[in-house]
Amino acid sequence: MRRGQVALEFVAACMLLILVWTAFSMLSSEWNRRTYAVAASSDAQALLEKIYGEAVDAKAAGAGYSHSFEVPAALAGNADYSIELYPPYSTIQITFKDSSASAVLPFSSFGGSVGCCTVKVTNDNGNVVFS
Repeated sequence: MRRGQVALEFVAACMLLILVWTAFSMLSSEWNRRTYAVAASSDAQALLEKIYGEAVDAKAAGAGYSHSFEVPAALAGNADYSIELYPPYSTIQITFKDSSASAVLPFSSFGGSVGCCTVKVTNDNGNVVFS
């Protein structure tokens, strides 16, 4: 066997290994992205259920109720999000990345805003107010 042929086979083997490594990297990157998307969606749904529960509890407790609860700064994978309240539609919506989750409250007498960290929910004469 000639040296040139051995060198050529070595280069071909290295190129094949680089090709396999690149394909594996691309697949693992896509899998990782999907995993974070599912985790962010799950976190958003859990947060939505928490806010929904706080609103329903405040409404059921009656006038004068006040309670504080924690809201995370980001969802899983450091996904930024925003929380919007739509009283005319009785809806709470969480928007994150290219997706959203929403819940419909059984009442429309609510308002305020839900931001990061500590949120206070009160019942002001039958109106649920987030601050």
